[in-house]
Formats: sequence, structure tokens, C-alpha cells
Amino acid sequence: MSPATSLPSEILGKILEYHYHSRIDLSNFCFVHKTWYPIAQGILYRSARFRDHDAIRFLEAINEYPHIYPMIRELELRSLSTVVLEAFQALGPSSNVTSLRLRSHRIDAEQQSILSRSFPQLQKLSLKNSVFYDGLSGLIHLLSSFPRLTSLSLTEISYLPNRDETTYPDTGIPASLRVFDCHLGPLEMENILRWMMSHSPMPPIESVFIASYYNYEDLRVVVSSFISSLPTLKIAWVRLNTMWDPPSLTFAENPQLETIRLEFDLRGLNPSRWIPFLSMVFSSVSSVVIETIVITIRMTGGSAPNFDWQDLGRVLRSPTFSNLRMVYIACTDPFTFQEQPYVGDLKEKIYEALAHLVAKNILTVSVPVF
Repeated sequence: MSPATSLPSEILGKILEYHYHSRIDLSNFCFVHKTWYPIAQGILYRSARFRDHDAIRFLEAINEYPHIYPMIRELELRSLSTVVLEAFQALGPSSNVTSLRLRSHRIDAEQQSILSRSFPQLQKLSLKNSVFYDGLSGLIHLLSSFPRLTSLSLTEISYLPNRDETTYPDTGIPASLRVFDCHLGPLEMENILRWMMSHSPMPPIESVFIASYYNYEDLRVVVSSFISSLPTLKIAWVRLNTMWDPPSLTFAENPQLETIRLEFDLRGLNPSRWIPFLSMVFSSVSSVVIETIVITIRMTGGSAPNFDWQDLGRVLRSPTFSNLRMVYIACTDPFTFQEQPYVGDLKEKIYEALAHLVAKNILTVSVPVF
């Protein structure tokens, strides 16, 4: 017996998983030895992606090889028709899919019901570029139908207005949720966050990414309230779109916080009100286990990040931040071509204000040269 065929299946699986370069490699591994076949095949079919026409061919193959579908753990479905989704529903009892990505779907009440019955083992759900015809309640009922959900990502989701909706559906987010990514328009985001906060207790969410691709102004209060409602939060990533006044962002109610990442545009702002913004945000931090801070500033023509860097340095010298391992501050190019921003001696000012972080070799500052 050769060493390759005498290895324990767990070790052989790791070797095949991390050392193949293509799906052709995995297909070839299946023919090396009978002990390799089930391991390589499990890796080969672990992840699958289908459009409507691809899914039809796949479902036809499943009729002949029914042992393949239970091997799939990660599934991406794009623009599938109700008829095709019904075929996945028929496979529901044999489904081991734990991660589902839905792209470009038009989801009505029928599709919502089909999806909830098709993937009983689901733990991770990602929705992108999709519309819910049954209004906000349709989206909420779908999210609530997966009791094992640990990770939820919503990107550019919309729903049709429903005049009959006067209150949020009386169903909450699964208690198992740990990771929540939300990149939505202002109205959609506000409704989702308020619905989640309307049910107590909140699930012990540990990581959030919150971003709006339109004006953030109307979300200043609800986003701060949502973050404050998460005492188990460890990773907070907040992307702020164009605002006139800074949000009342606070991390006072997050005693387990380890990472803070802030991104915002310097465009159309009220500069004088933004000077103390960073100092105020980090003064609110109550966690003593903060290890990572990332600040990304997108600058536009004629603007300069004139924050009170000296005051920020004073805040970060407090014992609260004694466990810091990395601080990264980046001033990046704007999204649109226009007048170049003024940076002057910005980099030197930041290094001078945060000299104690420089001495610990944990500070990186990136400022573009225009």
C-alpha cells in the first residue's frame, strides 16, 4: 500500500482541498485510487452555482445520480424561475446546503415559501440585487424561516410598497444569528434595523457591516441605536455615505468590541462640525479589548480631513486602548474625477499626533500623492 492511499481520510481530505488548482484536478483525483474517490468527489461538489438553464441540466443529472446533491454545501442561484425552484424544493429532504447565495431574484409569496422549505439546514444566507413583491413582510418572513441562520448578508435589496403593512410582522430574527452584513438604501435599512430591534432579546450578534449606498442622513439615529443594542458585538464596520452633520455614533454599549472600522466620504460636509468626530467616537468606547482600528477617508476636490488629530491621540492614549495591536488610517482617492483634494502635510500631522502608536510600531498611515 502506497503512503498516499494509507493516509487517514481527514488528512487526505485536507491535502486535496488545499492543493488542487482546478476542478479538473479534482476530477482526476477521483481516478487515482478508490480511497481518493469519495473524498475528491465531496470536495468537487461542495460548491455549486447555477443560472436557470444550468440548473435545469443539473436537476436532470440528479435524477440519474441522486447521491450528488447531498454533497453540496454552498449553493448560488441566480435568476431562477419558480418552476426550477420547485425542483429544489422536491430535493429539500436530502439537502445539506448550509450556505445559500441568491442573486437577481424576483421573489413573490410563492417563491418565498418554496425557498424556506428547500433548505432546512441553512446557516448562511446572502441576498443581492433582489426584489420582494410581497413587501417588507415577505422579506422578513423569509429571513425568519431559517431557524439555524448564523450569517445574513443583504445587499441592494428592495421590496414593493404594501399599504396594508402598518406594523412589523410579529416574527423575529433567528436567535442563532452571529454575523449581519447590511448594504441597503436608507428606507430599506431603517425598516430592517427597526424590525430587528423590535424583538427582545436581540440575537448575540458578534459582527456587523452597515453601509448605505444613498445619503446616510436619515439613518444617523437608527444605526447608532442598533449598534448600541448589541452587547455581544466584537467587530463593527460602518460605512458612512455623504452627510452634512456627523452621526451620533457611539460604542459605549459594546463591552466586547475588538475591531472598529469606519469609512466615510469627505464630500458636501459641514467641516467645522466634523473636527471632533473621531475623538468623540473613540471616547465613547467602553471595551478594553480593542485590538484593531481602521479608518478610511475618501477625499474629494477642495476638501481636507481637518480632524482634531491631537485630541484623537489623547483619547487613544487612555488605558481603554492599551491592547491595541493595529491602527490603520487611509486617505484614498475619490470615487469621481474632479479637483484634487488638498492634503498638505496631513501624513506628518497624523504621525505626530499619534506618536505613541508609532513608538509601538502599530500605526500605518496612507495618504495618496496627487
